[in-house]
Amino acid sequence: MRIRIALALAALSLSVLAAYAQPTDAQIIKDLTKPGLIKLVLDPGPTKKVWSSTYTQWFWERGYTSWYNANIPEYPNAQVEAGCTVRYHTGSPASYRESLVSYNEYHGIPTPSNEEIMAIVNGNMQSFLGQRYYRIIGDLHYVRMKPGAKATWHNPNSFSIPFEISYDEATDYTTVTTINETVETRFYRDAITSPLKNNMVTQDVERTTGATKTYSAEDLRALPTFNIVDEEKKTRSVNATLPTLEIPAFASDQEALDYTVNILRNGDEGRIRAYLGKMLIKDYYEASSSTVLNAQGKQLVEDVVRICCKEKMPWGEQYCARPAIKESQTNSFTVWNKVKEQFSRIEFMPGEAQWKNGQQVGGRMMIRNLELYIKTSNDDIARLRSYDPGYLCKEEGGEGKADTGNSVPSGTPQQSTNGGTLLNKGKGLLDRMTKP
Repeated sequence: MRIRIALALAALSLSVLAAYAQPTDAQIIKDLTKPGLIKLVLDPGPTKKVWSSTYTQWFWERGYTSWYNANIPEYPNAQVEAGCTVRYHTGSPASYRESLVSYNEYHGIPTPSNEEIMAIVNGNMQSFLGQRYYRIIGDLHYVRMKPGAKATWHNPNSFSIPFEISYDEATDYTTVTTINETVETRFYRDAITSPLKNNMVTQDVERTTGATKTYSAEDLRALPTFNIVDEEKKTRSVNATLPTLEIPAFASDQEALDYTVNILRNGDEGRIRAYLGKMLIKDYYEASSSTVLNAQGKQLVEDVVRICCKEKMPWGEQYCARPAIKESQTNSFTVWNKVKEQFSRIEFMPGEAQWKNGQQVGGRMMIRNLELYIKTSNDDIARLRSYDPGYLCKEEGGEGKADTGNSVPSGTPQQSTNGGTLLNKGKGLLDRMTKP
């Protein structure tokens, strides 16, 4: 009797195991064979029973790698390799549920030349380096593609390739450490026939440290970071295309004003950029550079270029060659536009003092502040352009023909509010002549 019970239990156990047996390799290969499949390799077995916290149930899982034609018309022999996991329901029998792709790698797509790849990297170091761009002290020791490395294509328009970089980084307030890294950078393009984009994504792979140098805290703060070094290279390249300007040593603030107004009125973008590059005080530059503008300096230059060169009626067309002065103090001028309805400010200061024979000697006059304002509406522009040539500006035939026959000399300081002056009376007469 006992023997019969034991045999029955054994038979029941075998039937349960059979009912919930894992799928065979042959069954998995059959379920995964699809049109276009070139090759399929299962990971070494066995197929494992895995708990899914997402679905709160057990599954049979097995890894595998498959190869299909990539269906790229430009490269008909290209293949895509997919690393996947196949998942089965446990049951009697086990049934196919899904395949989960962990990676794709394309083969047979030509990789751009090393020269093209390095041109993209060198052309946008900020994108290539990421946050390192602002941490690196000085220039890179080197940046190079890892010898012998090959590109990994993730899709027809994106690949990754490893690089080696070496640089110095401040590791505390007085210490600079040499860092050697292996990184992997991913490149992108819009289409098979398109060039690479200049935006990249770089990920860390391996990092080691090398030699260290010690500085005083003050000296370390004065060292330029790589973003400044990189910007200096770009600035020198841009400056080489600008006109050469020899700025005189101004004998007075009035001479500095006249010269500045002449540059701004001409509306030559290259000359304006070259002039501001030599005339802006150091507050507009990065602390560790005499050529790289900070955010405030860049904004000022772009605003001046826009107002003087790119507006429908630029600054030079709205201001006289010798504009009437609304207010003035030492090294500071507020000048009227042609019809004295709007004004701009130009302020100077002596450049940074230099030491000579134990004494500080003042530098050339520099621009401390530049606030330019113009009319931009179509009605205002039409009204300003309605005056005959020479009607408004003294050097062109008169500051304005008031009913008294007199005009206020250009350069005479005026208060911003003074309704009894002949100047304001003349302006009011002009307004009446141009308005219904």
